Amino acid sequence: MARRAVQILPGLKVLFTSGYTQNAILHGGGLDSGVELLSKPYSRQQLAAEVRQVLGNSNGDASESGPGGARPGDTHLSAGGGNGLPILVVDDDVASLDATCELLMLIGMRPQPAASAAQALNALGGNDFDVLFTHVVMPDMSGTELARRASAIRPELRIVFASGNAVPHDEALGFEWSAVRKPFTLDQLRVALQPADGRQASRPAGDG
Repeated sequence: MARRAVQILPGLKVLFTSGYTQNAILHGGGLDSGVELLSKPYSRQQLAAEVRQVLGNSNGDASESGPGGARPGDTHLSAGGGNGLPILVVDDDVASLDATCELLMLIGMRPQPAASAAQALNALGGNDFDVLFTHVVMPDMSGTELARRASAIRPELRIVFASGNAVPHDEALGFEWSAVRKPFTLDQLRVALQPADGRQASRPAGDG
């Protein structure tokens, strides 16, 4: 399947994962160009490091890779790494929260995770964020209510909602916002985080 996919899209990166030895996919003593192998079992950190390497390895040179795809000296990026926008990311689903932060770091952002609205409000009190990126449905407080409170604290804060459903059009929110539908791609994430004058209208009819 991978060979056919690469024939269709020559620039496609391939990441294999297997519990077997990499000899099963060796050709001529090595992996094909643009192909990486992540051996099972692997941790979430190893998976994130391998995906970052595959996406960022434009020259296809994996010679400096260590076990699990990590380069020598490479460590798992913690929230807050990078030089891009400081973003407060809120989601009560820890796996989804971690995955979103990893994606944001892949595009150079500086995410700080919060697993609840209460944690997010506490973080706003002592940190300077450009963007609030929040899930909509959460048990302690909805993302829309969190956004209202956050905007009252910092009116300049940009709001991005993330949801599996369309965010209802609501003039009563009292602030500008944009939304990205789960599951989203890196490109969709980039668009959602563009400056307001580079985005589509913040409240398009029927799909926030």
